[in-house]
Amino acid sequence: LLFIVSTQPTGTDTLETIKSQLSNSPSVNNISYSTFSGKQSLKFATKEYGTGTVFIVNGKVYYLLGTQFSDFKVS
Repeated sequence: LLFIVSTQPTGTDTLETIKSQLSNSPSVNNISYSTFSGKQSLKFATKEYGTGTVFIVNGKVYYLLGTQFSDFKVS
């Protein structure tokens, strides 16, 4: 099980701008809108880390990367 959590201030980022950024990465594919723990998110696949999910909560962008994290909850 590989699991990485990365956060950064949102700034002017939205899920749409993040989707555009991810689309420009050669190691990311299968980007789609989804929900994660009740939050609107983007789901994607990466060559290095498996599945990825990104969402915005309280002014921060959260990136989750790993092979399995379906039981993770955001409050």
